[in-house]
Amino acid sequence: GVDAALAANTGVVAGDIRDDAGVELGSVRVSLTNGEAVFTGYSSDTTDEVGRFRIDRIPPGTYTATFSRTGSATSALLVTIASGLVTEQDAVLAPQASISGQILDDGVARPGSVVRLFKIEEFDTTVLAEVTTGVNGRYTFTGLEAPQDYVVAVALSPGSSTLIASEIVSG
Repeated sequence: GVDAALAANTGVVAGDIRDDAGVELGSVRVSLTNGEAVFTGYSSDTTDEVGRFRIDRIPPGTYTATFSRTGSATSALLVTIASGLVTEQDAVLAPQASISGQILDDGVARPGSVVRLFKIEEFDTTVLAEVTTGVNGRYTFTGLEAPQDYVVAVALSPGSSTLIASEIVSG
């Protein structure tokens, strides 16, 4: 008999994903790509493993790891995978940007105002989002890309193409 041992020809990437306050994040999509192959997994959302992810059987090489989750800014970094090893790679996801404000008419809150959001390069052609102000005249747009320049515009009424005010907001 001959004793033989085979070395692993793939590696593993694993780690913890948290928000910028240190809270573990479940259901984060983790994608690794080297331009030819893509490997995907998700961080756990079970009680004892929240935020932990692991992707097995990855050929050795350098990969771009992308971490994405609704409500968080996407994060990307380079990861080098070696045969037979577990590469620990933690990630921190910041919350996405938001824009909020209040529509006033002569200092009085204006409920029921239609507020539209545009990317600056698409102003007045493509509405990114539209909300109606509440009883206090306030509005909020969430889940926005940053840094990015936006135009916040107030329309005359729902469905109207007439804007009565607009302002550039940098996020």
